[in-house]
Amino acid sequence: MAGASLETWVVVEILKSWWHRMSEPPVYYYRDHDKREIDLLFDVDGALLPTEIKRSASPRRAWNASFRALDRLSPERGRGAVLSLVREKVPLAERDMAAPVGLI
Repeated sequence: MAGASLETWVVVEILKSWWHRMSEPPVYYYRDHDKREIDLLFDVDGALLPTEIKRSASPRRAWNASFRALDRLSPERGRGAVLSLVREKVPLAERDMAAPVGLI
């Protein structure tokens, strides 16, 4: 349950930041028929920016595995982020990183 609470908090904080600027957030949830999920998918100027939310402080390269589902939708996808309890930014792949939730 604690992971779900963190996800809810992160999503609400992101939505509030957009709404505070009187903007509609270009954000979606992604799930495909193979049950790959992406917690938040931002569409910024046509670039898809995937974001996962994890409760762990120990980064794992598998955290961004679901981001590969976007390759068939948008080969030019932007950088991905995994918001987690890490203390500092940690690279996960060439264009993906784990980042502290406090950055939001």
